Amino acid sequence: MSYYKHFFLKFSKAVILSESHSGKILDVNEKALSLFNKSNEDFNNLKRSDIFPQKAIKEINNQLKNSKDTASTNTFILNKEGTKVDVEINSELIFEDNKEYLLDIISVEHKAMYPELIEAERLVKESEIKYKTLFETANDAILLLKGNAIVELNSKALEMFAATKEDLLGKTPFELSPDFQPDGSNSFEKAQEKINNILNGESQFFEWQHKRIDGFAFDAEVSLNSITFNNEIVVLAVVRDVTQRKHDEFELKQNEAKFRSLVEESLVGVYIIQDGKFPYVNPRLAEIFGYTVNEIISIKNVDEFVYEPDRKIVRENISKRLSGKIETMRYSFRKKR
Repeated sequence: MSYYKHFFLKFSKAVILSESHSGKILDVNEKALSLFNKSNEDFNNLKRSDIFPQKAIKEINNQLKNSKDTASTNTFILNKEGTKVDVEINSELIFEDNKEYLLDIISVEHKAMYPELIEAERLVKESEIKYKTLFETANDAILLLKGNAIVELNSKALEMFAATKEDLLGKTPFELSPDFQPDGSNSFEKAQEKINNILNGESQFFEWQHKRIDGFAFDAEVSLNSITFNNEIVVLAVVRDVTQRKHDEFELKQNEAKFRSLVEESLVGVYIIQDGKFPYVNPRLAEIFGYTVNEIISIKNVDEFVYEPDRKIVRENISKRLSGKIETMRYSFRKKR
């Protein structure tokens, strides 16, 4: 056996020698026998078109026709179990004794050699799909920042900032903010401080005023965390529009202030009973019973406020009212002096 033949047979990749024009297979090495699970006799009756897809053969032939050098293509073969195996075929023409031969070297893609890698890749893809779905369907705007600039964002961010993806990519958080925050702080300086804190390992959660592309300002809650994305440390920003909530809170405070003003100035006594105590009484009630407001609130139990013979009826009526059995009632009792 010549050194060349020995090298051919023991080569670390599958090698197939065939006639260029007919495609008839003339010789194969040991790796090829193992890869296809065939014998030399089996290959004696086969052509390249029997083991390679027609599309791959056509691609290689076109490349060789144009370059007359080498050609390569990514394709698949059927292994001994009958399943597809991804491979790369590198081919070159060989001339000897005025005859033209084709040498195919077949490289099996690494993951195809190890089924566990295929399964791992499948799980990764499933995970990517799951998290991409969560990313896109989240009810909060999600932004990924690299070097202060937005490099990725979800659909909610486009809606929240009334913008297109092209409008937002490359923008910084302070470009999407008014010059100053409601507390008077400079948006640029404050945003830079928050980002620096997160890059130093300190998670951030704070209220912020953002503005849309059209300049409309809105109130938001912002959460910042650092994560690894595409093998780089980036900032994950989650933005929630709380404009409506802030408006509702303001309205509630206004109504509470209005109600308190009416109660405080009322000509009738008003009180609240909770857990057997008076958490609130208005000035008129204190005046009627000859106490100060603080004296009544400091009473540890309503019974201390009621003349002993009347305590039973007071307890019963309070119980009926708190249970919802009676919405309104009128009764009288005597206070304890």
